[in-house]
Amino acid sequence: MGHPNMLVLWYENMKKDQRKMIQDIKNHIKYDISEEQIDALTEFMKFENYQKSSSMNKDRDTGKETEGIKFVRKGIVGDSKNHFDDDMVRDWDEWIVEEFKK
Repeated sequence: MGHPNMLVLWYENMKKDQRKMIQDIKNHIKYDISEEQIDALTEFMKFENYQKSSSMNKDRDTGKETEGIKFVRKGIVGDSKNHFDDDMVRDWDEWIVEEFKK
């Protein structure tokens, strides 16, 4: 994978150490931010905080939270098993393999 324009991130790693993930992204894009800014971003992007503030769960027209299906779900590693059947997982895995060949 080592392409200089691509950084592969895994959700499981982010859940283990979000601050490190932010530092990895910052280093990859060669963006200089202070330790205080990293701390603030880490706090803002904690799943509970992101879930509350994300526009992904809000209606485009009204800005109010949508009812029913949420784009930002629980933030639990492995919860995809509750949403995707074996065929969907296999299709996704095959797509990833093909895309990484490009």
